[in-house]
Amino acid sequence: GMSIGAAGITFADGTVLKSAFYNPTAGWTTDSSLTMYLDADSQASFPSGSSVWYDLSGNGRHANLANVVQSGGAAVFGGTNSVATTQATGVALGLSGAHTVEFVVRFISMCTSCANQDTPLMCTGGTAGTTNDAYMHLQARQGMFYCGYYGDDFGSSAAATPGYNYHVVYTDNGAGKFREIWVNGARVATYTGTGLYSSANTMVIGNCWSTGYLNGRMYVVRTYNRALTSTEIANNYAVAMSRFSTNNAAHWYWPVL
Repeated sequence: GMSIGAAGITFADGTVLKSAFYNPTAGWTTDSSLTMYLDADSQASFPSGSSVWYDLSGNGRHANLANVVQSGGAAVFGGTNSVATTQATGVALGLSGAHTVEFVVRFISMCTSCANQDTPLMCTGGTAGTTNDAYMHLQARQGMFYCGYYGDDFGSSAAATPGYNYHVVYTDNGAGKFREIWVNGARVATYTGTGLYSSANTMVIGNCWSTGYLNGRMYVVRTYNRALTSTEIANNYAVAMSRFSTNNAAHWYWPVL
């Protein structure tokens, strides 16, 4: 059997034959606050065999790839030396004020042998910081989604389970230092920080200092220079589910939190 949708034809095994009119940016919250948009399901963003993950926001903030391949509409991080490093600094991405960092990801396995049992989504800075808020690290810690700014951290009780799909959003309202973690449309943690992120280092996707590497499939990475609203986050979660779900439930399951 097969089904026909906006993206093209979806076959029973989950394979999608893309329509020539397929627009990967359709439906997402997209305005001038979008500072970077990496999309592995778009040939314009991740051409087959490319060593660069191209930014679709129009800002030219691409990422250099090492040991990351495109497969099935995902950037596949193999768990060893697989990284995507942005060409722009965290400050250029708007992370030093109000901001949002958004992922669509599926973990293949968690790094139980890493420091703090951290399975990284992204990090800025190559070595651990020495002052609060100098380094940002977003990950799953001991199997739960977690947000760190080095010495100004907070976690959640939302589980990151291998084999399932997650729309993960981290927001910071800037001057108020109010931070949130959203997972699959649900707000799972809030925190008021003590300072603002301050590092001028680049963003490393799939690795972080003192931890291991991501073993998983990253579909979308987006950054904004403002905190998305709950309505916008709900919209983007709905877009992610619609776009990345298929009739092959064994491959696409979105836990409801």
